[in-house]
Amino acid sequence: MGASQRGLSAAVGGPPKESHMVGSRSSFLSGMEKPLLYMRLRGPIASFRYPYLLVGRQPTYLLPPLSTIYGLLQAAYGKPYDPSALGVGYLFHAEPTLSIDLEKAWFLEKQEGGGKRAKPIKSFTSNVLLRELRVDVTLELFLTAQEASQVKRWRQALRSPKFWLTLGRSHEMVSVEEVTLVDGESQPRGDAVWAGPSLFPLTWMSVLQAGYYIERMPVYISPDRQQVEWRPCIQVVNPLRVRAPWPDPDHALFVESYAERPPRTYLLYLWPFPPPPSP
Repeated sequence: MGASQRGLSAAVGGPPKESHMVGSRSSFLSGMEKPLLYMRLRGPIASFRYPYLLVGRQPTYLLPPLSTIYGLLQAAYGKPYDPSALGVGYLFHAEPTLSIDLEKAWFLEKQEGGGKRAKPIKSFTSNVLLRELRVDVTLELFLTAQEASQVKRWRQALRSPKFWLTLGRSHEMVSVEEVTLVDGESQPRGDAVWAGPSLFPLTWMSVLQAGYYIERMPVYISPDRQQVEWRPCIQVVNPLRVRAPWPDPDHALFVESYAERPPRTYLLYLWPFPPPPSP
């Protein structure tokens, strides 16, 4: 069975589990009083197209850009929505080593002449490209909204997506394993604070230990795909220690990753919309 077939099997494998045990996950949230939705998705492969093409190779971002997350939410919602009413954060887990896939691409040569009648294709060339993939991926998505009614609508949308959910290309589908409504406490548990694996704005550079990547990433693509917003983002691929006090405490989110055994507490950034400008 190919990777895309495995993703399809996972996507139609049954409804996600839902937990109503809010108290049992009170450590998901710190410093916030709004309800928080937790969603866990899993898939065999994912790729996040790197915008700067290299000849013969298609690299991938190591973490999903915010534009991918907003697109996934729109697929679940089934229609355009107002992202300014949401706060979004995530944890992303995958095998540490990138997988390299060989793809055969066909290039059609431009035909001379114009007019309404299309001319038959007379020649084409092919080439084998190397494409980087993240393998055995798990996305833990955290979502908050301004009003309780919005949380209710998004809870239903995430439990019953209108369209298939993907992390990357259309055949890189993921299954929804759990959708849960959670509350939070005011302080993290324990003295050690670890960030990631997630995205952070550049204002967090002073509190993160060395070992992160800074790349220009798409944060939002308009519904008509005519406008793309870009921001430089910090990619924390492997967990890093954080030195207090951290900036933007209203957007600092303490969560337990239930994709790991035993669960581990992380600090992530709850992104507003529009994302903060570069310093």
